[in-house]
Amino acid sequence: MLESFLVAFKSQSNYLNWGRAIIRRWSLEAAQDKSELRVLDVGCGDGDDIVNFKNDLAEKNIAVSYYGLDMLESHRSAAEAKGIKLSLINLETDVFPYENNFFDLIIINQVLEHLKEFFFIASEMNRVLKPGGRLIIGVPNLASWHNRLLLLFGRQPTSIRLLGPHVRAYTKESLEKTLSQYGGFTLERFAGSNFYPWPAPLAKLLARIFPNSAVSIFLAFKKTGPASFEKFLATGLETNFKTPA
Repeated sequence: MLESFLVAFKSQSNYLNWGRAIIRRWSLEAAQDKSELRVLDVGCGDGDDIVNFKNDLAEKNIAVSYYGLDMLESHRSAAEAKGIKLSLINLETDVFPYENNFFDLIIINQVLEHLKEFFFIASEMNRVLKPGGRLIIGVPNLASWHNRLLLLFGRQPTSIRLLGPHVRAYTKESLEKTLSQYGGFTLERFAGSNFYPWPAPLAKLLARIFPNSAVSIFLAFKKTGPASFEKFLATGLETNFKTPA
């Protein structure tokens, strides 16, 4: 009954889960004072996150190159029509097809929750990002207000349903701690988006006031050094993690 109540209200504000206004703002900040910019969207789909700010950058007289990684051939035509150089790989096992320190900005929005091999993907994003480059992450929030309420009543959080597509769940604390200790990143920005089950205007306000309880969370990191996940994984955790040759 509680879950049905939440579902009945959430459809009107679901678009906020993608946090595109946040990603647009942070991407434009990352482009400040640059004459050239290389952008990678990991799990780019049709390229909607890049389109979100592409026109703004075009007006700034910046030479921008857009790249995308995805796993589905069905996304190729739409992404390439938007000016994205798309490469199809298995994100969990394939080394990213780029040189070290290649990108100024990497975006991975609503993708990490679908992938088990977090350590490998985070290590690859660090490798291909320039020192001082920005990484923008968007994920469903395990600690959202509605998930806390569901757990209180002994129900499964919507961000990690057993009968659902998500295989990992995240909070701000877990991402910040992991990427600062082992990922070679420092957190610079944090925001939340959407707040079930309230209508969009109120959901926006509540997410700004209580970002840790929002439906989706967004974190902007700066690369400060190389990744070192192998130090953590040496404890014996079973994973397919590998480092590039």
